[in-house]
Amino acid sequence: MGRLESLVEKMMREKRTTDPQGYQLLKILWLSLQHSPIWEFLRKKDGEYLYVSPAVEAITGYNPQEFYDDPDTVMRIVHPDYRDLWENHQHRQMNRGEKVFIDFKIVTKGGEVRWIFHFCERIRDTKDGLDLIRSTNVDISRIKVKELLEKKRANTDPLTGLFNRRFLEEQAPKELWSDMGWGYNHVAMGDIDDFKLINDTYGHQAGDTVLRKVAEVIRQNLRGGDIAVRWGGEEFLVLLHDMNDQTAYEVVDRLRSKIEAASIHHMNSKLQVTMSFGVARCIGRGYFSEAVKEADERLYLAKKSGKNRVIAEVACAR
Repeated sequence: MGRLESLVEKMMREKRTTDPQGYQLLKILWLSLQHSPIWEFLRKKDGEYLYVSPAVEAITGYNPQEFYDDPDTVMRIVHPDYRDLWENHQHRQMNRGEKVFIDFKIVTKGGEVRWIFHFCERIRDTKDGLDLIRSTNVDISRIKVKELLEKKRANTDPLTGLFNRRFLEEQAPKELWSDMGWGYNHVAMGDIDDFKLINDTYGHQAGDTVLRKVAEVIRQNLRGGDIAVRWGGEEFLVLLHDMNDQTAYEVVDRLRSKIEAASIHHMNSKLQVTMSFGVARCIGRGYFSEAVKEADERLYLAKKSGKNRVIAEVACAR
């Protein structure tokens, strides 16, 4: 039991007979705090916890007594990816007295990963010698999951499941390239050959089936770090990372071959499609637009020179 709990219980026992009204008010406040779904804590600067609310067990799997017995319990639950953030925020809060708001992940006692919204502030009363840390922690896992799903929907083509053009043009520069560096040194633009003929002959549902299958083949034949995007209509764009010109050509040509060999069934019909590609070198993030334009121009040449082929830096036809 924390020192605050002991003190409150002592006050309630004293007030129960000497000050019934004060007892009722104190009991209401205490019950409200004890039954709140929010994990609250109050601790001294040296780490000792004076109060940990019961909600901590529902959120972290650890009961309040475990925090009282071992103040380092909080460091065990902070997800490894967020420990630097946690330690930095503690430094800012303790040494500069800042109010801090952060979102971070924890690992519960049972091994579950959860998101926590954390607010803490330093409470000081120099007159009475008080110097404490007060914190409010809310489990926001459901909110985070919803945000991630909405974000994924906004950045994903609903038909093929690949990223859409909006992701590559608006989100990727902020979320992917800023964290990982560039690394993508080749761009491939592909277009399904005679796609309009498929729609005109078999109907748009058949066209959708073809698009889904082509996307599946692309996804299955790229490395984990490569990025595939439905660029628009029957056009697909692929970003390839860390390879030379010859390897980039070979990877894309293998992709072309896999698409040609794919078995596509729609209703009672078996469809076979081919795809043409243009590949361009991309020497840095700032050259992405130029690389896409160059890849598109080479795609046009591939179509013009017979379709079902790859035109790249080093090999102009299969």
